[in-house]
Amino acid sequence: MTETPDLSALRRGVLAVLSLALLAACFAVVLMPGMRPDKVAIAAALFFLGLLAVGRGAIWHKPGRWFWVLIAVALLSAPFVVIAQGFGSVDMMAFLFHLEFGIEGAGLEELHNEILTAFLTMLWIVFAAYVLSRVLVRQGLPSLVVSAAPVVSHPLMIYAFSAARAATSESDLAERLVPAPAWNGKEPDADLVVLYLEGLDAVYFDPSYFGDGLAPFVAIRDEGLRFTAVRQIEATGWSMAGVVATQCGVPLVPNGFRTRNNFHGVEDFLGKHRCLGDILKQAGYRLEFLQGGDLGFAGYGTFLGQHGFDKVIGIEHFRANYPDELIDRARIDWIVDDQLVFAEALKRHRALVQGDAPYGLFIETITTHGDTAYASRECLPDGQARQVGDIPMVLDCYGQQLTDLVKALRAQAGARPMRLVILSDHLSHSRRLKADLPLAERANTAVMIDPQGAQRGVIDKEGSMIDIYPTLLDWMGLAPDGAQTRAGLGVSLLSEAPTLVGEKGLGPLNEELYINPGLSRAIWHEGPQGGE
Repeated sequence: MTETPDLSALRRGVLAVLSLALLAACFAVVLMPGMRPDKVAIAAALFFLGLLAVGRGAIWHKPGRWFWVLIAVALLSAPFVVIAQGFGSVDMMAFLFHLEFGIEGAGLEELHNEILTAFLTMLWIVFAAYVLSRVLVRQGLPSLVVSAAPVVSHPLMIYAFSAARAATSESDLAERLVPAPAWNGKEPDADLVVLYLEGLDAVYFDPSYFGDGLAPFVAIRDEGLRFTAVRQIEATGWSMAGVVATQCGVPLVPNGFRTRNNFHGVEDFLGKHRCLGDILKQAGYRLEFLQGGDLGFAGYGTFLGQHGFDKVIGIEHFRANYPDELIDRARIDWIVDDQLVFAEALKRHRALVQGDAPYGLFIETITTHGDTAYASRECLPDGQARQVGDIPMVLDCYGQQLTDLVKALRAQAGARPMRLVILSDHLSHSRRLKADLPLAERANTAVMIDPQGAQRGVIDKEGSMIDIYPTLLDWMGLAPDGAQTRAGLGVSLLSEAPTLVGEKGLGPLNEELYINPGLSRAIWHEGPQGGE
């Protein structure tokens, strides 16, 4: 380094040390999303203030061209820092899906802390490099070197390298894709209720993590068949992907950028596949799906409408049918609370029970979203639904809500037999759980309860969410007798046939799924081999 005229050697050295320390703190946040940023936030703020105090007017200068490259890199990196901070990692399958199909209807309120963290982190990285370029005569070097770290570690760059590797990798997944069996003609023997419990994976039932708030619901869970090794594979780790996996037997791998946000102008969502709704509709079920969010988000309305559902309810239904004052108290950013969803579900259920046709009522919740819970009005003293960080407190209320819901559904059903399915839509987004538990040790909640409660027990066969669909067909008696039921890439967990997770292993299967153009073409365009 050559001395800058208006900076003494001592000040230059102090500025260099403080800049490097600030960079280290910020890159710890960028590269280790599982670490809570508040562990380094105070130190980073002190380094930043120290730079201002020691440098004063002497640090300000006209930046070189490489500084603007660093600005561009920071802007491109910031959204991924927000995602990583909010969810513990960047799920590129989810990112690419939502990049294609949009996030309209989703809110950012739950990520306000993460947005601030990303803004300050990237701002301080840029500032530290700017100060270093004042300390050094070669002004472009700090910006160039500092730009390299976020570029090399950028999820899109890693994805690009993985794509290049995948071009030479072999995979048989596209050839394994098979159509779901046609309805076997059996008349329905019971109605069906499916609960998709947002992010409520199996660890939530472990008191050592979140207390025993779900204890009232455990008695109901234990009435049925519990599948305890339903793992999360690539492209099944967000709500829409969980619904598709459990209803079509396929992971929601990317389809390229074929359209604008939120399915504008798109009328086909896996139309070449025979999904659960298609078979239930053919068997005579009236199908309804309820959730508290926007049906345009991630293509919910398009998918469900195309695959047999007669009625799909989202936030617009609630706005049109409930008083504004109630909606204001029940709304949490972009969605209404589960208390209101459950009330509407019971209302819809009463109407369905009065009809002659068998029904399938699907209810999707939002409460257990991750490190922040979406607490209903009745769970909070002031009666205003909101996001809260006290997960055990919310679970105390949520466990009772779920228990009361199931009891009310059964009371309304009366003598009509009702099958109950309890599923997490995906693993929790909790950063704590991602840091504490390896993916191979975590499992989705998957329970099937028959009307008589005759089928009870634990099935620990290794599988994933794509295996739930053929398992449901077997369990409901809608698949051909004696078959090793397969659908999409899924295999019935009630059969002896090995699942993809059991055969290939979770890690290798995820690597094979991560970038697989052949499978993407087969799922989105060609359809299953032998499909209609």
